[in-house]
Amino acid sequence: MRLLYLPNEPVLGWQVGARAALEALRRRGALSDLRIYSFLQQPPARARDEILALCDEAAPDAVLFTKIGHFPVDDRWLEALRRTRTKPLLIYYDGDIYGRVFKRLTAETRTMCRHADLVLLCGLGANAQRFEAAGARHIGYLPHNASLAQFSAAWTPTATRSLDVVVIGNRIRGRVALQERIPWARMPGAFEREQVVKRLGDVFGPRFAVYGTGWDGFVGNRGPVAFAHQHQVLRDSWISVGYDHFPGTPLYFSDRLPIALLSGVAHAVHYRPGYESWFQNGRELLWARTIDELVELTRDALGRGRAYLDELGARGRRFAQDRLSSEVVFAGVVATIAGMRGRARGLAASGSGSRA
Repeated sequence: MRLLYLPNEPVLGWQVGARAALEALRRRGALSDLRIYSFLQQPPARARDEILALCDEAAPDAVLFTKIGHFPVDDRWLEALRRTRTKPLLIYYDGDIYGRVFKRLTAETRTMCRHADLVLLCGLGANAQRFEAAGARHIGYLPHNASLAQFSAAWTPTATRSLDVVVIGNRIRGRVALQERIPWARMPGAFEREQVVKRLGDVFGPRFAVYGTGWDGFVGNRGPVAFAHQHQVLRDSWISVGYDHFPGTPLYFSDRLPIALLSGVAHAVHYRPGYESWFQNGRELLWARTIDELVELTRDALGRGRAYLDELGARGRRFAQDRLSSEVVFAGVVATIAGMRGRARGLAASGSGSRA
């Protein structure tokens, strides 16, 4: 299969995981050709022209878009893309969660939904319903993942660590413009994340640290940590704790979760609907349904000692390598697209003329 991948990259090469995973698939022969075009690197009008030209030249079987945002796709341009000589499938992956107040779907995203043969999302429920309302006909689940190209360094668990508990995540207090209209408006889950950090700081004191922006005045504030250096922080603690935004979204977790699991350090999170279909509580990670339970779960895990924590961390690392690495997840995406393309060709050969 021939694939054109269009990453949303503020800095060229920023999507390390997907790039490395797709290139590995090309080397193995799962992709006969791979072209990558970072559409944010050009003025939009030029980028649109170059994408069309690349489709004509590379003849992809499918075009994989990522997070359009405000990139100016429109009906005419997407229809022109479909008319290029191989009539590629249009696949759209959006790794954000959207709400009614915060992070609403852009007009351009809605346009993409109407044209995409498949829309891949990192969370279902109301999030998926918003994409359906925008016109998405076929929706699939694509979990956040972490790249082995970035986070595969071997590690022998240490006997001593400077921290008991660590949290990595920013404190988001809401968009200024929105708060001027709705003073109480907060990103869903932001208040709960603050409470988790405050409670853990109260309980563990100097043995607790929180990394991220906005935590001035909180116990354990260490400021932001570079994305690629998260394992250094995680591996200096006995357990990490995560609390994501949009806590009611089924099956959602940010990339913090697979990154934390790949570190080999025990990890605890708040529960999301559908987690049972992915994880076993107490095997790959720990989960709790309330803030109080999450704090007590963390205290209990630490009380079980080093052997328990190391084994939990090792199982989490193996799970993430097998299920949540970019290499595994994008292999599944390519297999899905190839199956869709095969079915579309079969329908065309039978004379129906229908698309997948």
